[in-house]
Amino acid sequence: MTRKEVRNHAFRILFQLKFFKVPQVLEKIDLYWTTQEVEEGKARDEIMEFVSGVTQNLDEIDNVINNFMKGWKTTRIPSADLAILRIAVYEMLHTNLSIKIIANEAVELAKAYSTEDSPSFINAIIGQIHKSL
Repeated sequence: MTRKEVRNHAFRILFQLKFFKVPQVLEKIDLYWTTQEVEEGKARDEIMEFVSGVTQNLDEIDNVINNFMKGWKTTRIPSADLAILRIAVYEMLHTNLSIKIIANEAVELAKAYSTEDSPSFINAIIGQIHKSL
């Protein structure tokens, strides 16, 4: 499974955080596996690494995002955009991936799952965060 596919599955799981608290989302993961064609083993482990990384660092990630949202907070942005930004910020803070890869993948997720304006919005927030790190 490619890293892009892993991100895609992580996005689908983390999208639920807008509607449920972390423990509830984590309880529903077994149900997610029954509806998706993800083999047990390495692929699921990689997806869960993303999901765990974001959920374990959620307060830190949301604080970073909130610091760069002029006049907005994470509670006001579209659910898909929030999930995408959370994944991107987690990668920026806790992995060694290049910012180009992180931003490109976030923009691709936004094109697939969010509004027409979302890719540029997400790219701008990621750029601002990157400059401050």
